[in-house]
Amino acid sequence: MLNYYDKISQVFWVSDNYLFHACAMQRIYNLTERQLLRKVNKGELSREGADKSLEMLASKVLLGALAVPPPPVKSLDGEDMDPEKQKYQRMAALVGYQTVPQRKSVINDIMGKNVMSYVPKELADLFNFVETEFDPLNLSKRVKPWFDAIDKKPELAKYLQALKHGVLLKLVQQLSQVYQTMRISDFAKLADFLSLHDCEKLIVRAVSLNQVSFYL
Repeated sequence: MLNYYDKISQVFWVSDNYLFHACAMQRIYNLTERQLLRKVNKGELSREGADKSLEMLASKVLLGALAVPPPPVKSLDGEDMDPEKQKYQRMAALVGYQTVPQRKSVINDIMGKNVMSYVPKELADLFNFVETEFDPLNLSKRVKPWFDAIDKKPELAKYLQALKHGVLLKLVQQLSQVYQTMRISDFAKLADFLSLHDCEKLIVRAVSLNQVSFYL
């Protein structure tokens, strides 16, 4: 099962299905934790060795969850007729879910289990900032040290771009609740962890997916 979820997590990642990648990574974490615990109980592995193995895996689980983009700002009419719905249900079944999971349930699963106890402090701080604090006006200054730390770790660096995209979408969603208009130069200062060109492309795509409301 570990090999199965490892392979399918890679498939979901390269196809940009970050939600199902995160679900597969959580399955890998749960299976690995039980496997390591059995080895510790049998004396085949030290507790310290098990904890070290779980630290990197827990970091990947956390970043995989944060990379999942925020949900649409509102439901679309005729959502039940969405031609993608059956595809999502099939993908959910591949990672052991009877119904299509949501970003919120993935995040709650991380918070409800002991994943956070194995995550390095800087990643735990990033998680808390993005999911609970999220200060849009000081966003760039706050996230830069965390992004730099992730970029320096080859095992985690692949999550960085998707993580930046998710943070940007959340930024736009929150700004749209406060401002009716904003100068593009002001917006660029708040989101300078991405190029303005990347920001524009991502916003256009997010509007088409109903993830944000945006008017030029």
